[in-house]
Amino acid sequence: MPGINYYDGSSFSEVAALEQSDGQTAPAYRWDGSEWVKIYPTSAIPDSDDLHYHYDASDKTDVSTTWATEVGPDLSATGSPSIVSGGLNGLNYVSYSDSDYHEATFASAVSQPDQIFIVFRTPRSNDYILGTTDQNNRHDFKDDGDNWTCRAGSFVSGGSPDDSWHIASLLFNGSNSALRIDGTQVASGNVGGNAYPSISISHLSSYGTVATADVAEILHYPADKSDVQTDAEAYLSDKWGISI
Repeated sequence: MPGINYYDGSSFSEVAALEQSDGQTAPAYRWDGSEWVKIYPTSAIPDSDDLHYHYDASDKTDVSTTWATEVGPDLSATGSPSIVSGGLNGLNYVSYSDSDYHEATFASAVSQPDQIFIVFRTPRSNDYILGTTDQNNRHDFKDDGDNWTCRAGSFVSGGSPDDSWHIASLLFNGSNSALRIDGTQVASGNVGGNAYPSISISHLSSYGTVATADVAEILHYPADKSDVQTDAEAYLSDKWGISI
């Protein structure tokens, strides 16, 4: 991984791998022209072997046609989603305008319970951050102007949307669903029971709605990960510099 450096206790050294001899992930840094910026924390993705998909923009340079996956299917682009270099905690993220989005269809629909973690911001209100390729009310997440809202047949809403960067945790588990923003639960209840057949970022196909949004990283587990959600949030907080 070119351009990645870590501090070994006395100096910064470029490395191709980030694993230390003790099996832990070494801190990694990028030189931004004036200082070393930490880009990989000592915390790690919890239960990473259980991931259904994982999209990470931090080291991507071009997502205009495809966002290459870490786990799961690659995302195909419509329009021209762009990379903002070093824009969040020294790391790259994906920016979507009114005509840009990414999509992928899963080999088979994922039944509930399942859980999504996403690092995002919505510069304007009433925009869908996540949806599906076929129809609405599957696994939707949006800024509806007054609240953050999740839907999968029914919906839960809470919190106060703004245009700052956030970490959202979306637990889809029927009547035991929950929505967390930056480590705090803002809504719970019955989100509905619809399965998850596909992913659409910054787009809701059934409505033809395309959002203006920025997305840095998304994790999806085909299970209720409430037992490690604080670890997942800590990993994303550490990496992207978002307070929780």
